[in-house]
Amino acid sequence: MKQIIITTWLIVTTANIVTGQPMVQHNAVSLGLAECDATLSNAFSIFGSPAGLAEVPRSNVAAMGTRRFNIKELTMASLAANWRTQHGTVSVGLSQTGFATWQSSLYAASFARRFGRVSAGFQINYWHEYQAQVGSFSNITSQAAIIYHPSNDLSIGVNLINPEQSTIDYGIYTMPLPSVMTIGAAWKPVKGSKIFLEADQPVEGDMQIATAIEGQIHAKLALRGGYSLTRDQMSAGLGIMLKPLKVDLGLQNNMTLGWITSFAITYDI
Repeated sequence: MKQIIITTWLIVTTANIVTGQPMVQHNAVSLGLAECDATLSNAFSIFGSPAGLAEVPRSNVAAMGTRRFNIKELTMASLAANWRTQHGTVSVGLSQTGFATWQSSLYAASFARRFGRVSAGFQINYWHEYQAQVGSFSNITSQAAIIYHPSNDLSIGVNLINPEQSTIDYGIYTMPLPSVMTIGAAWKPVKGSKIFLEADQPVEGDMQIATAIEGQIHAKLALRGGYSLTRDQMSAGLGIMLKPLKVDLGLQNNMTLGWITSFAITYDI
């Protein structure tokens, strides 16, 4: 059964590559919000919208593990480090998933800065793919994002992933890397809560639309929930603030293959 799920996952991933959706990284926070990350700001924004890194209040380091369908071979491990300077935030990240015969790695470096009501981030992504039958191949893509705050209660984000539409050439075939434009908004109807609405448009494929809500029910606890209208997927999550530590958990239900779970720990320096 496990081998069937792994094979199915690889087939689904390959199909998603064609539509520009695979390998786009998400984190434990955004996973609990149906992957709404265009306006998020946290330690793992380097795997979402780099503009959010400009709004991280302190330097930090973070580690995350994402388990797909409770199968070890489909676990993704991620690390991130963010340094706040007087000129902006410098960030690096590493994410890797795979097993003996297939591995996918992302190495990212980002710089973000806030200019009044606008936060902007630029990022370089180095993608490395290994397949036992064809070898190792890699390429570099860029990413740019902004978050605009027209008011204290409203944020609007735009994130461009791989606008140059770079690919990885395996020699026998070409694999497109994710090339997506994301537009999202977050609104605070009352103190301690946020409502999210987001649309992802890959270069090839259908637009993905999702909505989510986050509520701060206690000074140390936030609950999250989301729904992907396009994929008919439910998400849930929570955040626990234990300064200088923060713990995040995200869950997403894949109707075909089961649950995806993500667990992250952030330490403020």
